[in-house]
Amino acid sequence: MSFDVFLTHDIDLIHPSMKYRLYTALKFVSKFKFKSAVNRILKDEPFLNFKEIMKLEESYGAKSTFFIMGIGYDGIHHFYDVEELEHELGNIIDNEFEIALHGGYNSFDNMDAIKSEKSRLEKVINRKVVGYRNHFLRMKIPDTWKILHELGFKYDSTFGYRKKVGYRDKKMHPFFPDGIEILEIPLVIMDTALLHYMQLNLEDAWMECRRLIDIAIENEGVVTILWHNFSFDDIRYTGWGKLYEKILKYCYNNNAQFMKGEEIYRKYGK
Repeated sequence: MSFDVFLTHDIDLIHPSMKYRLYTALKFVSKFKFKSAVNRILKDEPFLNFKEIMKLEESYGAKSTFFIMGIGYDGIHHFYDVEELEHELGNIIDNEFEIALHGGYNSFDNMDAIKSEKSRLEKVINRKVVGYRNHFLRMKIPDTWKILHELGFKYDSTFGYRKKVGYRDKKMHPFFPDGIEILEIPLVIMDTALLHYMQLNLEDAWMECRRLIDIAIENEGVVTILWHNFSFDDIRYTGWGKLYEKILKYCYNNNAQFMKGEEIYRKYGK
């Protein structure tokens, strides 16, 4: 039996806050790694780890999709300016990984906002963007899907749970909403749901991930996995990068077909 795995990374943050830098620097100090502590405060960019993520995934024959923000400032939060990532995003594309749009918090039902963010990202990477997921998994059904279709997106991957993991509405395969030509690839597993909302330790988180992957195996379904770039910072999120690798290995050993969003669209699209 074969099943598909959609690996994704929402890039919410690039530059850690000073509070985060100080917190992790103290962690280094507690390990007597004083040089690392100084570097963490002054120059380290632990969230700018795209190359490391891609290298890990390629070791299992996988390619993933990076959801990149095009909003910058949303009136409350300043995320990052996508223009500063031009080199890193070019490297993602050169290595045949995928870039999709990560919509702003308030953009989910605003056509002009999504259109602007899409245009900004496309200008930086010099190619069309066909995939979408909104920040905090915010969406208005069916309005969000209609807007995305009108703006030329091929697929969305916002449909899922924010505070827990699992198959929302028991959807184990991508689907087209009634009367709307956009493929929804449901989100199944998210790191922050496991860690922050469900408050699982690493072992219990692994057991839950394996249970959901086994459901996909049994039903020849699709399991979409979201691991944020910040979760690979082992000094703060100790063990969560290793858990991601454990998931990759389990999927690989069970004959998973690792697919980017655009590839899933070609497989399941009309």
